[in-house]
This record gives sequence, C-alpha cells and structure tokens, in this order.
Amino acid sequence: RYQQIVENIKDVIFQTDEQGRWIFLNPAWEKITGYQIIKSLGKLYLDYFHADNHQQIKEKFLLLVTKNLDYFRDELIIINSNGEQLWIEVYFSAQLDDKKSVVGTFGTLRDISDQKNAELIMHRAKLAAESANRAKSEFLANMSHELRTPLNSLLIIAKWLTNEKNLNAEQLESARVIYDSGMDLLRLINDILDLSKIEA
Repeated sequence: RYQQIVENIKDVIFQTDEQGRWIFLNPAWEKITGYQIIKSLGKLYLDYFHADNHQQIKEKFLLLVTKNLDYFRDELIIINSNGEQLWIEVYFSAQLDDKKSVVGTFGTLRDISDQKNAELIMHRAKLAAESANRAKSEFLANMSHELRTPLNSLLIIAKWLTNEKNLNAEQLESARVIYDSGMDLLRLINDILDLSKIEA
C-alpha cells in the first residue's frame, strides 16, 4: 500500500544522502521535471535548482545534516529538462538512523507554478487597475480645475449684469439664468473634484 501511494502521489517524494545526492525519487519526479529518475539518482539536488536559490538551500541543508534544524519549507525554483523555470514548494527534513545520527534528508517537492503564475497575473492586474484609477483621478482633478477657471469669469460677469441698471427685465432675467446655471455647474464641478480627492 505504501509503495502504491508513493508511486502514484502527484508530489515528488525524495531521499538524499548526507552530501545531498538523490538516493530515491518517486515517478512524480519525471512528470514534474522531465528528468529520468535513473539518470538523476546519485546527482546533487542542488544541480536542479536555480542558481539564485543555491546559497539559501545550502545553508538550510547544512543546518539539517548538523542537527541544528529539524526541517525547512520554502518556495524555490527548479529548472526542468526543457530549461524552463518551475516554482516548487520544498519540504526537507533530516533523516536519522537508529543511533539518531543524520544519514541524509527526505521530503517532498510540490509544483506550485500555476499558483505562482496566477498570483503574478493578479498582481499585474492590480497594478494596472491602480494605475488606471490614478490616471482617472488626475484627469478628473485637472478637468475640474480647467473648467472652473473660465466658469468663474462667466459667473463674475453674469453677477455684474444682474446688478446692471441699464438692462430691461428680460435681459436681467437672462443674466440671472446664466448666473444660476453657472452656479449649478460650479457645484457639480466641485462635487467631481471632491470625489476625485476621496478616491485619491
């Protein structure tokens, strides 16, 4: 039963010796990485990880084999047989013999590339949305200022006309309509400007 579980599980189950050479890999290794198990056994686990991760893994592996660390879990990058980068969740634990001496490590490797790619897409979409929102707010603020400047001049003239004694009743009413409509428009522009400030 144990053998069936190990051979059919989707995660890589592995064992290394105390130097970090693979001594066991289940079939998931070939499915995830594309490397043949028979050609991988005896090789250093480090050879399969991205160079940027080497120092980090070496430090943790040393702590494991010197019994200064019971296990470690991390998200690292493996280079598959096609040269592509795969995000892998790794779990390493020290393997002890009957005398409690470290004889190597064992653990699992899980392909989380789809999850990482989805996170990257969501992050990019979030940045794009934030950028678009900032551009919209800036546009609203600029538009409000640009409209308010000529409108203020129009309101001053309209207000002056409503107090002009040489105008007849119809002309005074037209001046009041211009002034009142202008004030309505100014309030609307101010509301738009307030909304853009709230969003910002």
